[in-house]
Amino acid sequence: MFLQSGVNNMCFLRKYQWLIIFLVPFYAQAIDVNYCVDPDWMPYEAMVNGQHKGISKEYKQLFQENSTINFNRIPAKSWNEVTEFLKAGKCELTLMLNRSSEREQYLDFTMPYFFGPNVLVTTNNRPYVQNISAAAGMKIGVVKGYRLVSYMERFHPNLQVTLLDSELNGLLAVADGEIDVYVGSLLSITSKLKQHNIANLKINGWVAIQDELRVGVIKSRSAELLPILNKVIDQIPVQVHNDILNRWSNTLVVTETDYTLVRMITLGAVLLLLILGWRFQISRKVTATLTKKNAQLQKMSAKLEESNRQLEYISYHDNLTGLYNRHYFLTTFNHLFNDMQRQSHDASLMLIDIDFFKQINDKYGHNAGDEALTHLGKLLKKAIRSGDVPARWGGEEFVVLMPSTTENDVKQVAERLIQNIESYQFPIIAKLTVSIGVSQFRADDTIKTWLERTDKALYQAKEQGRNRIRYSA
Repeated sequence: MFLQSGVNNMCFLRKYQWLIIFLVPFYAQAIDVNYCVDPDWMPYEAMVNGQHKGISKEYKQLFQENSTINFNRIPAKSWNEVTEFLKAGKCELTLMLNRSSEREQYLDFTMPYFFGPNVLVTTNNRPYVQNISAAAGMKIGVVKGYRLVSYMERFHPNLQVTLLDSELNGLLAVADGEIDVYVGSLLSITSKLKQHNIANLKINGWVAIQDELRVGVIKSRSAELLPILNKVIDQIPVQVHNDILNRWSNTLVVTETDYTLVRMITLGAVLLLLILGWRFQISRKVTATLTKKNAQLQKMSAKLEESNRQLEYISYHDNLTGLYNRHYFLTTFNHLFNDMQRQSHDASLMLIDIDFFKQINDKYGHNAGDEALTHLGKLLKKAIRSGDVPARWGGEEFVVLMPSTTENDVKQVAERLIQNIESYQFPIIAKLTVSIGVSQFRADDTIKTWLERTDKALYQAKEQGRNRIRYSA
């Protein structure tokens, strides 16, 4: 868990907040996971001399350092083999891929944590393609199994698509004239062009769909792993994302300048020099214009990525407490509940209500009430475990879903939370207390009956004097 900035006004903590990690709770146990990587997709990920390299390795280290997950790599010869291993359960997780309807048949996904544009690649002598619609009538290549295949089948069914074994084969096919256009990720294409010194190709257009890369987990492990991985992703500072991107990104300027020398054999030497001088001025202006437009595109792309990250965060979180919101909680609850029914996992549900919250608002004002909710959210996050799912249920109520939790485990968490809140010095109001209702998952439960049983336990806690915990019978 990443320590938040601003503690005790110490600047060095703000600067290095992502390096300061809370100790994993004493009862947390290591979770072993088998994972696979695409062996040839740099800079995102690859196998180099038998070692996992690339962007996904850096994020894997963040996941491993900030959770109890222990990653064990399963070798794969190609992305198609990675896909086969995931379907067979030989690999339980892959670190970087886009979500698609086909993949959702055998994988569940974390929230996205890395974004990147997709582009069109052609030979240098081809005019600007602009977008994928403008490539109608051309032979277009894409790697088999990539999300771009299903995207083109769905939105551009009339395109002439050629499926390839790897991105390098696609770029070489364009260079050799076997296909007209290759479609793929900007970062990986730039890396391939430089690594293999392919000089006669250029980035020649943009694809509307961008990469939104996530961790994909097989369905039998997703209930256990997704809450943990989402929590780590949620707490990675923006600066850490930027540092990783800067370490692995390459710059490639899109130009449309024609440098072909027009040989004027029949003209005299003076006329030839005049023509070449004129062409140089035009070429320089075109290059400057396209370079400026390329910079604008990159700036717009960066703004769009940042907006997407903010929208993603807002859609999952309560803007006051920073906890998950009710919508995200119910979506996660439904998924985890189905898994618990299939595999009979232990699990607990906890409902928390602030005692006499209306009186706090009436006496001290709604700003004081909001301050109390914000601080309570922080206390709640400190009290629970890394795999638990806390959310603001509504108003002054909070809910926590605790997968793989025995009755004794949840009692310890609830009692610790009651004590921490009772002893905490809240701004303005100084003191407040909460009532808590707790219940265990039963094999014959539905989501509705489980929530109702927990709510009944909360009602009993309030009826019996508040500032206490009641467990459902």
